[in-house]
Amino acid sequence: MHGRQAYKLKLVESNGTVNYFLLDTKTYLILQQIVVTKNVETGQSSKSTTTFSNYTNVRGVLLALDFVVVSDQGTNAITTESLKTDEELTDAFFTKSGYRAAK
Repeated sequence: MHGRQAYKLKLVESNGTVNYFLLDTKTYLILQQIVVTKNVETGQSSKSTTTFSNYTNVRGVLLALDFVVVSDQGTNAITTESLKTDEELTDAFFTKSGYRAAK
């Protein structure tokens, strides 16, 4: 994948959803996740592919900061600008107005 060797791991959930994880053979980081779901009513399958990149060390854990999700609905790119850990959060943060104020 993108010039890197990868292991392909298949996970089938009890509801029939199939997940494929492509793991870097050297770092074991997830490079890509492919999810195939089947609509029980129509029998149609849908697929989404998420590509992970820009891993960074956050308190000893490597986290992907960038994601690209491609699905039947289109493509979305997600870029994380900053991560904070062990932040003090009040109950107000979990309200709509509190969330806006925290930005």
